[in-house]
Amino acid sequence: PVALDVTVANLTFKEQALGAAKFRLSSAADALVIEDIQGQLAGMKLLEGSGLTWSESDQGRWITDLSVRAEVFDLQRTFTDLSLEPLVTTRSGVIQTDLAWPGGPTDLDLLALSGSAQVELKEGSFLPVSSGATGAVRLFSLLNLAGLFGRADVTRIFDPGVAFRSAAGQFEFSPGNVQIPEFNIVGTGGGFNFSSDIDLVTEMIDGELVVTLPLVENIPWVAALVGGIPVAAGAYLVSKVFEDQFLSLSSGVYAVKGNLSAPEVKFIRIFDAGSDVDLEGQTSDPPE
Repeated sequence: PVALDVTVANLTFKEQALGAAKFRLSSAADALVIEDIQGQLAGMKLLEGSGLTWSESDQGRWITDLSVRAEVFDLQRTFTDLSLEPLVTTRSGVIQTDLAWPGGPTDLDLLALSGSAQVELKEGSFLPVSSGATGAVRLFSLLNLAGLFGRADVTRIFDPGVAFRSAAGQFEFSPGNVQIPEFNIVGTGGGFNFSSDIDLVTEMIDGELVVTLPLVENIPWVAALVGGIPVAAGAYLVSKVFEDQFLSLSSGVYAVKGNLSAPEVKFIRIFDAGSDVDLEGQTSDPPE
């Protein structure tokens, strides 16, 4: 096949200027290949290794494979340029994806997606997401953990808007499902780790949220983890009994289950992130 070097000087989407890009285009009877995509698009710098292939499989089905390697800057602008509700602000970051779906490039369907994506972000904050968000925006709004923090009643532990110094995670897609093995966020006053299995067909989530706080010489923060003044009194009494252990306790674990639109966040246990101390359940329910 003959390869063509293509340059797009002014790429637009819904009358919004996205930037410029260049790539190499080649085709055959059973494939269309766009490789070595480079340029500046929607606030992202596309790097070597980005490309798209539309090909016919051995079973006679057409499949699209997309690889993206990109540096990101202001992700809020990226979402806006693509006419999507913005989820996050950032100063910098890196995105790598290797995704595939049946059909052509415009047939992208979240339920049919397979592959993986990795995200590393620096210096930003999560933005509120409307209840009417749909599709990928609704899915990835889970990573706006401000909503989960609100349900767990730990928002006051973190900066307004859940600001972060770094955020990094991986997503594994299979048709009808996405797994998040680990998504780590480091903030100015603590951090958290989120892992989950999400059924995209039923829109149900089964995940775990671990909130980690700086080590302190007392434990008023335990009340913040489990919520409420009555618990604070109980936590104080327990702290006096197990004072040595509690001096190093730093993490609270929550189960995140239910429908994507309103998952239930339930406190499970507190534990020492640096040892085997693991105190389950005794502070999960406020005293009556």
